[in-house]
Amino acid sequence: MTEDSEYTSKVTHDAGEVLFDSGGTSDCYKLIVGNRAYCIKRPKPDKCHSSEYMALFRKEFELGIDMEHPNIVRYFDYGDDERGPFIRMDFVDGDNLEQFAAKHPDFFSKKENRERLLDELLSALAYLHDKQMLHLDLKPSNILITNKGYHVKLIDLGFAWSESYLYDAGFSRDYCAPEQLENRTDCIGLATDIYALGKIMQQFHLAKDAVVRHCLKENPKERFQSVEELIKAVKPKRSSVWGVLALAVIAGAIAIPISINNQKTNVVTEIQHDTVYLMQYDTVFVAETAPLLTLDDSIAMFKEDLKNALAPTFGFWYNTINDMYDSYSPDMDFYMDKAVSTGRTMIKEKINAINPSKSARAKYNQAGEAIIRYFMADFNKMKKAAGETKQAETPKISEDGDDFDMKDLEKLKDMEW
Repeated sequence: MTEDSEYTSKVTHDAGEVLFDSGGTSDCYKLIVGNRAYCIKRPKPDKCHSSEYMALFRKEFELGIDMEHPNIVRYFDYGDDERGPFIRMDFVDGDNLEQFAAKHPDFFSKKENRERLLDELLSALAYLHDKQMLHLDLKPSNILITNKGYHVKLIDLGFAWSESYLYDAGFSRDYCAPEQLENRTDCIGLATDIYALGKIMQQFHLAKDAVVRHCLKENPKERFQSVEELIKAVKPKRSSVWGVLALAVIAGAIAIPISINNQKTNVVTEIQHDTVYLMQYDTVFVAETAPLLTLDDSIAMFKEDLKNALAPTFGFWYNTINDMYDSYSPDMDFYMDKAVSTGRTMIKEKINAINPSKSARAKYNQAGEAIIRYFMADFNKMKKAAGETKQAETPKISEDGDDFDMKDLEKLKDMEW
């Protein structure tokens, strides 16, 4: 159990707090400290006298403080001042999913927008499940979309489940699974969150009807049993010779000959819980003299993909450091540790998704660490420059400006590592 003294806020809360959101049980205030905006969440006065609600309020912080994912809001402090208990967390400049859809009605008409939003939401939920947690209150008001970049930030762990806590005390009727509504606690599991996600996908047309219907099966055992299963259904592998070959090599470190002749075919890719998932691939006519795709080739492809995937994450933390410090400070290392931790989480998810053999997994882990070192080398140059110059303008990782954009990504891709 986390002790109060470990996370007592040193921030002075006063009239500088500006109310920006009010719910049935708590109020959220925006607080500016220096160059940083925070969200201060406070229970409503009548809830402060409820031991059950305050246990949930405290639980939200204790679960949230361990979260390190770019699509889950970050928690910093739990404390008690003259105004009562509070949680300090990141302030998200954005709107909840329902508000966002109303402001941007054309956003969901574009396939790439729907796919990216769903990808980030699935990634956040997979992270929670990997931490052996259930959210149990997925709904549009608990999904924030940032004004810049339109990225997902999952919030509110007050009703979340973890082995360390004795009970859960709520849900949202419009999105909860039947087992929650009927209080069948023995049936609550990963598929419970998947049901709520199905409701959200249905409301905002984020996935095909067949996928949504499978999420919304009344019997939890008939739904997708994990986020990974859902991802396979939502994102069937692209019809690509290289995609098929890479999957085969990654999964079993097998070398397969390549031919220039392709043929469309339906392939059984997964059989689970009496459900057969069919995906269409380009199949390959095998030629005896064709070159082989080796494990090293597939790892090289993996590393290139990883560079592209992690560049925005590290770019975000670089800019956080640049925005906060004019010269080198030991706290810069703290924020880079956050970037490395987030990066390693993403690497683990990618490796688990392709499920390589035990011997191949070690090589993929090594490849992931090589990419971490690749980005850290850039940070170390920045830190050294900041320590040497001590100038008001913090050195940037990009010569093109303060923001990490696609030009910076191209530079990173071209670097040797």
